[in-house]
Amino acid sequence: MNVFVAFALTLVLGLGAAVIAVMFGSRFGRRSFFLSARVADIVFVALALAYVFVFGALSLLRHESFHSGGFDLGIFDQVVWNSLHGRLFENSIRIDAPSFLGQHFSPLLLILVPLYALWSDARTLLVTQTVALAAAGLPVYWFARKHLAPTLAVAVAFAYFLFPSLQYVNLFEFHEIALATPLLAFSIYFLLRRRYPAFLVCLLLALFAKEEVAFVVTAVGVYLLFVPRKRKLGIALALFGVTYAVAVFKYVIPFFLGNSYDANFFVMERYLYLGKSIPEVITTAITQPGLVIQHLLVPLKIEFVLQLLVPLAFIPLLGGEVLALLAPTLGYLLIGDYVYQNSVHYQYTAPIIPFLFFAFVIGLERLANWNRTAVFQTALAVCIVVAALANYFFQAAGPLAFGFDPDQYAMNARVALGHQLLAQIPRNAPIMVEANLVPHLSQRQYVYQAPNTFDLRPIEYLFADTRFGPYKEYQSTWDDVLATPYFETIIAQDGYILKKRAVVTVEHPMQIRFDDRITLLGYTIESGEPAQRGDNIVLVLVWRADQPIRERYIVFMHLLDAHNQIQAQGDREPANGWFRTDRLDAGDVIADRYKLELSTTISPGQYEIKVGLYDVATNQRLGTDADQDHLTLTTVEIK
Repeated sequence: MNVFVAFALTLVLGLGAAVIAVMFGSRFGRRSFFLSARVADIVFVALALAYVFVFGALSLLRHESFHSGGFDLGIFDQVVWNSLHGRLFENSIRIDAPSFLGQHFSPLLLILVPLYALWSDARTLLVTQTVALAAAGLPVYWFARKHLAPTLAVAVAFAYFLFPSLQYVNLFEFHEIALATPLLAFSIYFLLRRRYPAFLVCLLLALFAKEEVAFVVTAVGVYLLFVPRKRKLGIALALFGVTYAVAVFKYVIPFFLGNSYDANFFVMERYLYLGKSIPEVITTAITQPGLVIQHLLVPLKIEFVLQLLVPLAFIPLLGGEVLALLAPTLGYLLIGDYVYQNSVHYQYTAPIIPFLFFAFVIGLERLANWNRTAVFQTALAVCIVVAALANYFFQAAGPLAFGFDPDQYAMNARVALGHQLLAQIPRNAPIMVEANLVPHLSQRQYVYQAPNTFDLRPIEYLFADTRFGPYKEYQSTWDDVLATPYFETIIAQDGYILKKRAVVTVEHPMQIRFDDRITLLGYTIESGEPAQRGDNIVLVLVWRADQPIRERYIVFMHLLDAHNQIQAQGDREPANGWFRTDRLDAGDVIADRYKLELSTTISPGQYEIKVGLYDVATNQRLGTDADQDHLTLTTVEIK
């Protein structure tokens, strides 16, 4: 079903139910369906527990059935686990930022370390996230209880726990920004209650969840300046938010990212149509508003906004002064051309949800004050509940929803086999593994997500899942890795391939040095002899670095006929770059497989195989001890 049709049906069903409620109440003279405060509290607790049970279970099943990923659950699991073991914020999965603080400044993650001391498992993060998101509903409900009738307060809670955006944040991996959701909810609750010390504590804790909360802090400062007119506090918070953002983006994150830091920061690619730096983006947005509008008025972004407002029947718009607090977050999400942040299916709406629901409560209060009759308030509650149910069915990913995918949570024989294979991998062994298996192996100092690494030397195990969806996108790269004789196959079963580092051996040993830098230790011919036309000659060469090498060399292998003419050749870096020579240290030994493809028209006879190396930058060949720029490796016969 078209999403915009689903939105229309949601609103029609909600308003239709409200009209029926009004007609029913007017015709039979019935008062509103009245809930006492005590009963309302019980219903809220029941809703919260049901949410935690259902979506907590789904999160765990999604993980256990290999549908979670290294980006991002595996990263956070390794970061917290490393921090527990004294390696604060270290990770090996995000190879461009060995310290997680070089990607996001999230010191609040340290509050999870004590939990890992009790239960060190990625599932701890999933359970914590579910509880945190459920807890964010508590201040919303308290605020609704104070400003609305109990029945309407329960309707708000109902809408909160059925809100698709909340559920998608819950089900899509684990993210540090989800920790900000309850903290922001409590901070806005204390702000609206004018309990400023508690408000500041919660807001500052939320700021430590992720650097982008600095924009929220600035917006809250502006709110304090103009709404409750707390000028000193408002100005101080606004300036603090701006200063914090500048300091973190310009100095703190670059410091932790070190020499690999890109001055344009990785998120800037989402705003390239406006410029290559933050000042350029701001300048272009101000001077060319038409360009921004052009990028805003697209179906994807319109749908995104409607996903937030339709389930709540647009009522948050009546809470405008609080709704404005989400403007900075919604603004940078919408201005950027990044499909994931323009969707409720991911974590990006986590800091929006609290402000949206407080604005929702304020909007409901204003509607209720406009018409205080019991029938109207009952109709309002019915509209909210029916719209929430309808939108849940059309848009959510939970049970009974149209988009619910039971395969995401299925535990079957293949999943059980995967867990059996995972148990065979030594706990501390460095490994490169598929994304869907990373979170099950991330509690070790070195785990790499395939193919997001560049050097196989430190890796002791490889684990590929050839039936994992994205595997096909980088299969050619993964095939290079799986083909290297540096690893031997332990198990190949039902699409899983488990390999471990092999003991390097050679059938034909030799000691041929090239420029006193690298030695050919020998070779093995894996293909049959004599070779047949149309087949391949496959050889394994074993190299040893005699000193640290910082130059990139190409290995060339030529098949030469009696007239010294090349009939087949293979020129490439070892393992197509997975064993680049400029990363070799003295004593490193690598084995690499080479293939010479024979044409069907090649003449039968004796052929020589010659091998050598040349510099990528200069094309200059390395010389052997015999002052030659190549080595005649062996002679082969072709029939």
